[in-house]
Amino acid sequence: MTPVSEIEIIDALKQKTSTNHYKKIIQGIGDDGAVTCIDSNYHLVTTTDAIAEGIHYPKGIEAQAIGHRCLAINLSDMAAMGAKPLWASLVFSRPTINQLWLDQFITGF
Repeated sequence: MTPVSEIEIIDALKQKTSTNHYKKIIQGIGDDGAVTCIDSNYHLVTTTDAIAEGIHYPKGIEAQAIGHRCLAINLSDMAAMGAKPLWASLVFSRPTINQLWLDQFITGF
């Protein structure tokens, strides 16, 4: 079975979902972030990226560096959209963590 790329996944999702029915969605998936019109003065840009060990960072890298990379990737996407970051949300998956790893990750984030 041939693996699909990130672009192929995005294209498949675009075909299945349509943002045309909701006029407040200015830019849907496929760019650095999605843009929703809040009112005539404000647009909300949202972005999220998953990073994986061995793909986006080498195995064995320190937790602080992983935390930094998680935030930096998303801040870069926001900057590319000309957006001002107001908050961050985080989703990550690891088999196990301990308190020291978590403390270091948060320091980097």
